[in-house]
Amino acid sequence: MTRLLKTAIAGAAISAVAMGAAHSFPAYGLDPSANVVITFGANGSVTTVNNGYGPYDGVEDTYIGVVNNSGHTLNGINFSSPQCIGCFDGDGLAAYGAPTPYDPNGYGGPLTYFTNNTGFTLTANFTGGLANGASTYFSLEEPVNVNVLGVPEPTTWLLMMAGVGAVGGAMRSRRKEATAAA
Repeated sequence: MTRLLKTAIAGAAISAVAMGAAHSFPAYGLDPSANVVITFGANGSVTTVNNGYGPYDGVEDTYIGVVNNSGHTLNGINFSSPQCIGCFDGDGLAAYGAPTPYDPNGYGGPLTYFTNNTGFTLTANFTGGLANGASTYFSLEEPVNVNVLGVPEPTTWLLMMAGVGAVGGAMRSRRKEATAAA
């Protein structure tokens, strides 16, 4: 092989190893890594891989990893399930040594805290946002069939509100025209 080809192959191998290490998840409980890995892609795609581990507590809890390759900061994820994924019972990842500084329930991992928790739906929020190219992890109660919806960015909310305002303004204008014509 030529020297240039060897250099290119070695560079690709180093890049692949570095990228894999950037998105590895530590072992907790019975799981050697995250059981469910959710990856947000640059084209708006969301892929979910179930690695077949767990539950990490030997009973029901699911260890979830998140990889953000979307091209923008991810502020959180909405989850819903027919099972009570937010019925935290004290055996979250913190019980197995994981840092959970933002979640008093011990399920949030290093960056995550939960809001809008009805038991069957909740939002996993990322403190400071999950930067493009970054990854994090957390856990939920029960095995999950992941139904993930990305939480809209602030600019998306602004555009949605502007659209609703424009529709409301158009409806008000039509009502005034109809009243004036009558």
